[in-house]
Amino acid sequence: MSSKFNGMNPGVDKHHKKTSDISYVKSIGFDNQFHAKTGTIERRARFCLVSIVESKSNELHKYLQERQKMINKFNNLLTKRLQADENLSLDSFKLLRQLGEGGYGTVFLAYHADRNEYVALKAIRKSTLVETNEQNTIISERQYAFALNHPNIVQLVTSFKDNEYVYLAFELLHGGDLYSLMAYQKLTELQAKFYSAQIVLTLDYLHRCKVVFRDLKPENIVLTQRGYIKLIDLGLAKIIRGYTPEIIMHQPYTISPDYWTLGIVIHELVTGDAPFDRTYRIGSNTNDSESIEYEYDFRSKSTIENHISNIIHSSSKHYNMYLRIINGCASINLKHSSINCLSIIRGLLQYNVEQRLGCGKRGTLDIIEHAWFDEVNFWTLYQQKYIAPFIPIRKYIFTDRYEDDTILGFTAKNLYESEFKEF
Repeated sequence: MSSKFNGMNPGVDKHHKKTSDISYVKSIGFDNQFHAKTGTIERRARFCLVSIVESKSNELHKYLQERQKMINKFNNLLTKRLQADENLSLDSFKLLRQLGEGGYGTVFLAYHADRNEYVALKAIRKSTLVETNEQNTIISERQYAFALNHPNIVQLVTSFKDNEYVYLAFELLHGGDLYSLMAYQKLTELQAKFYSAQIVLTLDYLHRCKVVFRDLKPENIVLTQRGYIKLIDLGLAKIIRGYTPEIIMHQPYTISPDYWTLGIVIHELVTGDAPFDRTYRIGSNTNDSESIEYEYDFRSKSTIENHISNIIHSSSKHYNMYLRIINGCASINLKHSSINCLSIIRGLLQYNVEQRLGCGKRGTLDIIEHAWFDEVNFWTLYQQKYIAPFIPIRKYIFTDRYEDDTILGFTAKNLYESEFKEF
């Protein structure tokens, strides 16, 4: 479902009024676990050339086996027909506080007494879905959330409906999203790599399930209590059968937009800025001796303008941003970042889909084996055996107190019963 709120956290409109609810404690020893000390230079060289290569090969095999099990489970669950839990109603929950609000509904912190469980309860008004012809999309979102089973994807707890709303209850994530973390603390490249690698694992699983996420952004990446991440909000996720129109250029694509947005997220994690919000012009260079730049799209501005002339008018305030997006970001400036970091962002932000990193025959494995991730053991990461760089600390405590903004409407008549018969 295309919405402005992200499932577990406050949405775009009201998101940052709650950021003071969470602080982040930096973990001691995070950096050291990625730099094994093996004695002499000769021993370190042998360790790197033999032990790490063999270890990565064996553990990659274990990961691929585990991934296949999860894919098989997804395919089996996807065929199961879901129905709303008829034993549940809004009276089954205590709505303690509002977590977020968007164009299609509201997310609440809710307590279910029978289960002795706190959840993030997503309430969507039926009328809003019908008016926008999105009633089938919420059914698909629920099905994907039920069938997908991965340590880096939020889990669906249950679903139910009443006369006016449909509800999705998700596991409650306490750590805030990556946008909030970046606002709280500038990340080092290694810290950014820790989060980026988990996103890569998640996309690898999704794409092997033939699911494209289509809404990858820091606001939709939330931290758990242990400091690992989970993707939330499957509202725009879609099973890819054949091709779907490209978002901006209306060209056919399958999973390629997820890799494009991965490049944007990595750029933002490393620099604190999204690459297409920059003020530099296409083809411009910088005289900053400390910056790293790479120009990899040499098409003229006029050629690019011809491509989008029928899509967005040059007077639009977003025109220059669209030019940069379609051009593939002509100049990337990453201060104090490694060449390998530049390389992976450049590979992901390739305008030509066939040349985009992750879009080849080996898929996400080309990203996993990229030099930027050399220190990361993906099997260890998948098992969540690393110490996370930050541990989120929630400042508020759960109480039975209701807040004024937790009241939902009630309608005596069962609205749109036929439209939501399959929910």
